[in-house]
Amino acid sequence: MPKEKNDSITLSKDQIKAITETAAAVAVREYLKEAERDRQERKDHRLHNTRLLMEKYRGMVVYSQDAVYDATQIDDDYDLLTLMEMMQEGIGSHTLTVHSIQEGAATVSIILHHINKMLEFYEQRCKTSGKTEIIRRWETVRWLYIEEEEKTIPELSQMFFVDERTVYRYLKAATLDLSALFFGLCY
Repeated sequence: MPKEKNDSITLSKDQIKAITETAAAVAVREYLKEAERDRQERKDHRLHNTRLLMEKYRGMVVYSQDAVYDATQIDDDYDLLTLMEMMQEGIGSHTLTVHSIQEGAATVSIILHHINKMLEFYEQRCKTSGKTEIIRRWETVRWLYIEEEEKTIPELSQMFFVDERTVYRYLKAATLDLSALFFGLCY
């Protein structure tokens, strides 16, 4: 009768300790890599949202001022009584649409209030820096996104007597600054 083979491996306490420490170090290293990737994704998302807010700034201003969500805001051929009757007939859909527009206008108004406060602060901080490059960051944001008479990157490069890449650098730096102001440092 053949003997059974015992294929088990016996490890010493030192070997088990070394394996455990190595596994723990690898796990911590992988966790830190994943945490860094998450942090970078949040930063990228924040920068994207800042760019989007600035690109849509003029439209948001118009929307917050001109959104029609109440029958009294309508200057149409209908008289107020007719409009009220129309709204009451279809209470579900008309009311929802009206309330959603009203809530949207209120939300945009709150966001704009915050953005305007941060833009005022940023303008003041840039202008009081006394440094041409920092002042131009503000001017780049102002002309690209805020002023009614919008300027382009080529126009700004001519206005500042710099290369277009320099204007893009101003814009990138301003976007980083504004992201921190709009969303906080720990976004």
